[in-house]
Amino acid sequence: MRVWRIAAASIVLVLTNCSAVSRAPAAPEPAPAQEAAIDARADTDTILVLDDGAHVAGYVCAGSITIAPGARVYVDADVQLVAARNIYLDGVLVVPDRTERVGTADAPDIELLAGNAIVGWGAIVGGRGLSFDPARDPGAAGGDGSAITLRAPKIWVMGSLRGGAGGHGGGGGAVLCIGGTPESGEFPAYGARAGSIVGGDGGPGGRGCAAFGAGGAGGAAGDAGFFADDAAARAR
Repeated sequence: MRVWRIAAASIVLVLTNCSAVSRAPAAPEPAPAQEAAIDARADTDTILVLDDGAHVAGYVCAGSITIAPGARVYVDADVQLVAARNIYLDGVLVVPDRTERVGTADAPDIELLAGNAIVGWGAIVGGRGLSFDPARDPGAAGGDGSAITLRAPKIWVMGSLRGGAGGHGGGGGAVLCIGGTPESGEFPAYGARAGSIVGGDGGPGGRGCAAFGAGGAGGAAGDAGFFADDAAARAR
């Protein structure tokens, strides 16, 4: 069994077949089915531990993934964390708010995909989308907040999941847990409690200026909830 610990100031962009940490020009396209993603990429003998101060982006896979207790792990771009077995969210995944006019205006999205279970005692905090300066970009809607998606046969949420708020005129990020909920009496019964799942707030109305008049409409708030499958989530 191999254990990888990603500590402060480390950046994980792509973990290919879980044998090395490397950088790639672009992350692989998400697989259309949960089973295909896990079978093709995840090494069941590898454990990945993300410690306090680590940064993640792109596609990261392992046999199991743990955000260490008390750790704050930062998401620098859209990220997929894929585990053949379990993902343990014991710390906090944080997406910084978009404040710079670099790349997309939307805040990064987070997806957790596990072959067995996602156990969340910690938190995921989405980032706010970028708000544009009306003097430089009149009428431009701000970016959307971070969307958060959890997919696994069993999902426990004892901590909190909060989608990112939209920038001025941008939409709030949805928070979707897609899969099964555990049966009564199943692990982890000790101290288990209901967690908090909240979609991101819609951005306020676009900001106007004297030369171009009133700002645009505010963005929509993000949906949130547990769903049995993708079809149920889309019907929300």
